[in-house]
Amino acid sequence: MLERMSGRLDDDILYGNVKGGTGRLGNIELSVDRRLFAGVKAAYGDLFDVTIRKGDSLVWKGSVPYVKSFGDVPVGDNLLFVNSSGDVSIAINQGSFAATFGIGSGPKWTVRLSKSRN
Repeated sequence: MLERMSGRLDDDILYGNVKGGTGRLGNIELSVDRRLFAGVKAAYGDLFDVTIRKGDSLVWKGSVPYVKSFGDVPVGDNLLFVNSSGDVSIAINQGSFAATFGIGSGPKWTVRLSKSRN
C-alpha cells in the first residue's frame, strides 16, 4: 500500500515530504504544490529556512532563496523554485542537491520550510 504524501501550511510554516526527483538531475521535489506555497505569499528573492529530516535524523538545514530560474543564483548555489509540475523543489545550480546532501524520497523524508525572519 502506498502512503500518500501531502503538504500542509500551519502558522506560515510549510510541512511536507520529499516526494521525488532525487534521480538523474538531483533536484528534490516536495509534496508542497503551487497552491499551498501561495499561502506564504512568497516573492522572488525571499529567503526560506529549510530543514530536511529522515525520520528523527537531521539530514540538512540551511537557507535558500526563492527564485524564478536557475540563472538567478551563481553556479553551485542552492535555490528554491516551483517546477514545471507545479511543485516546490530545491536544487543546486548545475549540481545535484540529492547526491550532494544524501537526500532520498518517501514518507520518512520530511521537510519544513519557512520564510527567513532575517
